[in-house]
Amino acid sequence: MSKLIDVAVKCSTCGYKFEAQLYRSLWIEHEKYRDLVLDDHANLITCPSCKTSHRANFSLLCTNVKKQFAVWYEPTHDAQIDKDIALYSAQFGKNSFYATAPRIKNWNAFKEKLTELEKNIKLASQQNIYSKPNQSSTSNNSGSNKAYPKWLSHLQKVKPRFLYSTVPATVLTIFALNEIERHFAEWFFSCMALTAITFIFLTIIHIIFNEYKPWHLRSKLFRITCFLSTTWIIATFIFVGLFSPYNGRMNDEDYLHMFAVAFIIPIFFSSAIYIYKRFIDFGKTP
Repeated sequence: MSKLIDVAVKCSTCGYKFEAQLYRSLWIEHEKYRDLVLDDHANLITCPSCKTSHRANFSLLCTNVKKQFAVWYEPTHDAQIDKDIALYSAQFGKNSFYATAPRIKNWNAFKEKLTELEKNIKLASQQNIYSKPNQSSTSNNSGSNKAYPKWLSHLQKVKPRFLYSTVPATVLTIFALNEIERHFAEWFFSCMALTAITFIFLTIIHIIFNEYKPWHLRSKLFRITCFLSTTWIIATFIFVGLFSPYNGRMNDEDYLHMFAVAFIIPIFFSSAIYIYKRFIDFGKTP
């Protein structure tokens, strides 16, 4: 999502120094973020000493992944932008919209550029629809996202996600091969549950990466959630392997319980956080 960070700023009127939360990036495909920019509220700060309000001298990247464009507001030269562009070129290609995003010093010119790009892309899209309906239809049905990580592109389709979802059940079957005949019902329902849980997990990954942005542009909350979820899953398997909480050899119910503990908890909390940030809280407004 859009990135809001703590920054040490200095009042341009009285020189008072204080901490403020500023946007480093905004996803303006979301109307609330777009309005922050066009209504001149983005990175607007109020000095706690003299009560003067002004825009922070801080770079801001506005992107629209759906329409494939990005623009930098850069009031003064920002060396970090040079590093970001080099990273984008390596990750998405030197001709990607991330790597070729214009860098604009003036705030009003920055807003005009955003509006211009939106209009040009909308006009081009309409012309494409009227002149090449078959090509447009094919593009819409492809479901392809240029910003989607190439190494995860296969997750965009349901069939590969389903095939990967059967891997845990296959592993369970291999380990419980000698017990299946005596505990067929338990084995069957365990496999169904594992497949369903894994499919949901992969679908959540797909949803997140369908709005893919480089790791360092993700919000701190997103990065913490990914870190804690991964840590929990790994720690669960390590704990079971080291301390044998199931008193020796594990049966079908033990394996099901282990996988449930490992995956259901992080999936639940990650889903809750994603839904909240995606549909309820669009970010703080100054």
